[in-house]
Amino acid sequence: MSDIRGVTSAESRYTTNQDNALLGAQMTRDGVLYSASWYQRLALAGRVFAAGIGTLSDGEALPAAVITTLRPQLWIRVPANTTIIPLYASVQVEAAGAEMEIRMVTMTVDCGNGTSSAADYGPTSLRTDAPVTSLCTARQEATGDVTAETGITPIAGMYHDDAAGISQASSLCVWNPDVKPVCVGASTWALYIGGSSAPTVTAQMIWAEIPSNEVA
Repeated sequence: MSDIRGVTSAESRYTTNQDNALLGAQMTRDGVLYSASWYQRLALAGRVFAAGIGTLSDGEALPAAVITTLRPQLWIRVPANTTIIPLYASVQVEAAGAEMEIRMVTMTVDCGNGTSSAADYGPTSLRTDAPVTSLCTARQEATGDVTAETGITPIAGMYHDDAAGISQASSLCVWNPDVKPVCVGASTWALYIGGSSAPTVTAQMIWAEIPSNEVA
């Protein structure tokens, strides 16, 4: 017979940033052992963030242009000593009028701002009291080349087609893989959107963010 005891808690109270430290197992107040996903634990700690283009009431009108090197539509700049784990991204196509392509990449450099503007929102903490401030920068709609695109790894590609003469409802393209990339700063996570007819979209990128010295 074994006797297993834990520390009752409504939320996690015991953390450490050291290896080989001893922590008590945790349980609910009725004695049930539990575990939460690591990503949810990071969200509880205020270390999951979102950024995007488009607003609650309006999508973002993009230019009629094919995907162009050095011209991303939404990107997250990750500074040195910071690491992000891209968790989720989506693009809602509100109007396209023709074929549209979406590409997502990681880069081994911080690609810079180029000629662009701040993202419509973000980085915004997914914990509403925002106990941690993101060190990343969210930019959108490069109309001039970013500084560099080095060490590009394509991680997703999506396609949307408004067939001629067909009234098509909006389309939602979602990226939510089981295995997530890890962007150790300085680096970039970028989304490219291109089409022969000017599309109107909203887009979101969600990531977890930790200091690089906590990466195994």
